[in-house]
Amino acid sequence: LRAPPPDFSTPPSERAPLSSRSSLLFAFRWSGCGARLPLLYFFDRGFAAVSPSPPSRLLCLIPLTPRVAIPCPTPRARAAALGYIASPPRGAGVRTALLVVSRVGPVADSRLPMRIITLLLVALNASDAMRLAPHRLKSGGGRLMALRGGRRGGGSSGLLSDYSAIEWAGEDVGEGFPATGRDARHVKTHLDNYKLLDFSPLLNTASYVNVVAEREEEEVALSGLKVNIADQTIYPGSFKLHNDALNMLGDLWHLPKSASFDEYGCHAGACTVGSTEACLLAGLALKFRWRKWYAARHGLSESEVRSVYPNLVISTMYQACWEKLFKYMDIEPHFVSPKVGEMVLRPEDVRAAVDDKTIGVVCILGNHYSGHYDPVASVGEVLGELNRANGWQVGIHVDAASGGFVMPFQPEEEVGLCDFRVPAVLSMSASGHKFGVSMCGTGWVLWRDRDDLSEHIAISVSYLGGKADSYTLNFSRPASGSAVQMYKFLRLGRDGYTKLCASQM
Repeated sequence: LRAPPPDFSTPPSERAPLSSRSSLLFAFRWSGCGARLPLLYFFDRGFAAVSPSPPSRLLCLIPLTPRVAIPCPTPRARAAALGYIASPPRGAGVRTALLVVSRVGPVADSRLPMRIITLLLVALNASDAMRLAPHRLKSGGGRLMALRGGRRGGGSSGLLSDYSAIEWAGEDVGEGFPATGRDARHVKTHLDNYKLLDFSPLLNTASYVNVVAEREEEEVALSGLKVNIADQTIYPGSFKLHNDALNMLGDLWHLPKSASFDEYGCHAGACTVGSTEACLLAGLALKFRWRKWYAARHGLSESEVRSVYPNLVISTMYQACWEKLFKYMDIEPHFVSPKVGEMVLRPEDVRAAVDDKTIGVVCILGNHYSGHYDPVASVGEVLGELNRANGWQVGIHVDAASGGFVMPFQPEEEVGLCDFRVPAVLSMSASGHKFGVSMCGTGWVLWRDRDDLSEHIAISVSYLGGKADSYTLNFSRPASGSAVQMYKFLRLGRDGYTKLCASQM
């Protein structure tokens, strides 16, 4: 107590040297003191932890060189002291030694008691510190452990664990790139604070995203984060899982095997980042298919046909992804407005909206306003008549973002034919993270065939060590979505999804 304490009212850069950063922590966990916590005494040559019950026993003594005393009679002073140790001035170099005393008599000077649960002290020399640990304290039953960052305690830099005591805890970190790294636990706490004003995910029904997951499901999702599903040659097992999930979905939607199925072992399709990417891919395939047909029909070169503005027929009940398609991909929307009280696409209105520049018609299964299904079979019959009469090849894309994992588990007599059993349906898409109850960011798209459909958007990649086709707009992406979707397929099965659908309806 004879040494003057550091002045914590001054900036860190102006304080006297105390210690330097290290990748190690000393953590003292006490047992044998009962319900009463040990007392901590600060002396001019170090710290001492003393048992609370008489006769007082010196449990541990940590002398520091040079001498330092940090009186901390209040929580505020304690926080300032911890902050000082965590952020010392540059250039400080102090060695730490340790002396464990098994038993001594009563400690006379008790002017500065403090009850603590854990004492964290920065260890300055990693090699010395590791030689000192672990030691069993015979008196008081304490145990000393040297914790390396990233092991016990979860820290990667070994700074102190009291988040409020760290000087940067109140800083605005959104204005510039951080100059130094920080402890993992503190970073986690800081990120958690961002979410304090977020709405409760369990009460959110507006964004159509599943937020409930079992522990095993979360483990599957975490394992998928380490797999780049775009690299099929390095992760063949994960890609087979992806393809198996595609085939299961094709079975739900009654997709017949194409001529290329045996060659690839799966249907033409992909797991996407939600149904938005799935719809964009399906729209692009329809556009390129139409462009090839239109150029041959009118004798146009590739550059000439690019100047022709195609259109897509869709109900005004569409979701936002289609507006992106119109804006990003140079496609004109031909909107059809449903009648009040019907809320679906009327086949005769489709007949009036289609022409030879139409790349396709979108039928929505479960629109975002009323949940109605467009009459896919009836629209397909109208398109069949128009195609035969005019020599066109207009087909249907079924946007089943909401209904793709509901319709297959409903009675057919109630919903009709809404999938690949309708000959005019060329592609279907769905959100796995909606009623497919997969994790956020999971979508699916399936095409009837590779020829003249998915082949128009497939990119062959060979520079990763093998040959693989990429169907997605982005390339590298984690395997979590397809893995969690497969988990739900196997976890629920057709029976489970049917019961889930009945409960939701």
